[in-house]
Order: sequence, then structure tokens, then C-alpha cells
Amino acid sequence: MSIRIRMGSIALIAVIVLGCSEDLAGPRDVEEPDDVPGPSIGSIQFELEANRCEWIFVFPVPCLPVGESALMRVTVLSLEGDTLHGQPVTFTSDDEDVITVSNDGMVTAVGLGYVEVGIHVADRAATVSILTLAWLPISGSALVYEEVGADPGELLLRSGDVRFRFVLDEDGTFALQTSAGSEWRGTYSSEDATVTLDFEGANWLATGTLRGDSLFVEYNEAALLNDFQNGVYVLNAVDAAGSTSASTRP
Repeated sequence: MSIRIRMGSIALIAVIVLGCSEDLAGPRDVEEPDDVPGPSIGSIQFELEANRCEWIFVFPVPCLPVGESALMRVTVLSLEGDTLHGQPVTFTSDDEDVITVSNDGMVTAVGLGYVEVGIHVADRAATVSILTLAWLPISGSALVYEEVGADPGELLLRSGDVRFRFVLDEDGTFALQTSAGSEWRGTYSSEDATVTLDFEGANWLATGTLRGDSLFVEYNEAALLNDFQNGVYVLNAVDAAGSTSASTRP
């Protein structure tokens, strides 16, 4: 009886060992745990390939003419400052009627406005505000004087910057427009080579002196205190369709 007990014990042990050996030797799928932490993200750096505009903002902001696109380049850094490659990045726009952003970071201006674009990587996010640029439409025939530098032949403002222009309508009204889609309106009168511009709803006045195709504008003190600046504007006459055409001065 004792012999059978020992043999049975040996046989049982052999089965257990053999079973373990087969399990260890055979193929197994090793599943990674779901909660394995990825690299720690320290910061998000970005660069938008667009001009920066100085206008009513404390600091220059990226600006993009309506209809144009610019690429947003994103770099993700670790807590140690090393570049993390292959990190999934998503983009958002506060107003897609003004700015759209593709999955690869192509920013397109589709309307007028000032919009915040978000850049998201894991639990980190960065934002950038973008100003879009376009002139308001001109209805009817008008004389348009666009801002230039101190000398009529020297362009002060580069493409993409916020620019200014006076639009003098035939009915005696005018608009001082910005390429950011805003304007101030008023009435004007002309005598000889002098144009007097009276802004609506404010005690702002401006006097323009015509010298050839250039209009030299000086503002009164109230307008200067509101950040208007004296400047030179060069004549570009446009018709109702917005095309350049010849026209008489006021």
C-alpha cells in the first residue's frame, strides 16, 4: 500500500511538471497592459508661416488674407526638452466660417474675423489667435486712395499687413477702410486741392491736400489721440465691379 502511494505521488508530480513544460515551450500571445504610460509631454511649440500685423493689438499677431493658406508647424517637447516624434496632433478653430484647419495643420482664411486656433497633443494644448484680411466691397463708382509711405513712391505696408484706404463716393460720402474688414464713415467736401473729411459719430476731422495723384492727410487732435496717423495716400480709381479705371479727382 505504501508503495502505491509513493508511485502515485511521483506520477502526479510528473504530470504537473510535464504540463508546465509544455505551456512554457508552446507559443503564447503576450498582451501589453492598457495603462502603460507614454512619454511625458512638456510643451508644444508651433510656427505659422504667415505675416504678423501690428494694428490695434498690444503685440503683433499672425494675419492671413482671405483665400490664402499657411502651414502650422508643430514641435512637441518632453519634460527634458527633447523632441518627441510621432505624437498625434489635432487642430481646432473657434469659428470655421473665418478659419479652417486641416488635419495636417494647413490654416486657411475663408472669412473676415479674429479667431483662436487650438493645437492639442494628449492632455496638452496651445492656442494662437489669427487675424484675417480683406477689403470691404465698394458699391458704385468711387475714388480710392491707398496708404503708402512718407514718399508717394515708397510703399510703407507689405502684403499681408493691415492697410488703410480712403474711398470717396460720388455722393459726397467717404469710408476710411482697413484691410481687416472694418471702416469708419463720414462726409467730405472738396475745394480746389483740399478735401475736408468729417467722420460720423465722432469729433474726428481730417484734411487732405491733393498733389498730383497723392492725397496728403492730416488729422485733428481728437483723431490723433485715437491712434490715427497722418499719412500719404495714392489714387487708385475703381468702378462698381472693383476694377481699376481712370477717373477724375474730387
